[in-house]
Amino acid sequence: MELVNPKTRMTHREARELIRNHFEEFVNAKNLQVGNLDFAADFVDLGAHVPPGTPPGPAGNAIHSGVIHPAF
Repeated sequence: MELVNPKTRMTHREARELIRNHFEEFVNAKNLQVGNLDFAADFVDLGAHVPPGTPPGPAGNAIHSGVIHPAF
C-alpha cells in the first residue's frame, strides 16, 4: 500500500502522473483548458515573468500562458 500525502491526498504515483499530464497537455500541447483542472481558484503565479495585475486562478494563468505559448 502506498503512502498518501496528507496535504495533497495523493500517492507519490498519483502526484507524478498529475505533473506529467500537466506538462504534456498544458505546456507541450498548449491545451489551456487543462489549467481549469490543475490550478486552484486562488492560485497566484509569483514568477518574475508574470505581468502585474494578472488575476488569480485558472483564468489568470490561461491569460498569461496564452501570451507566452505563441512565443514557443
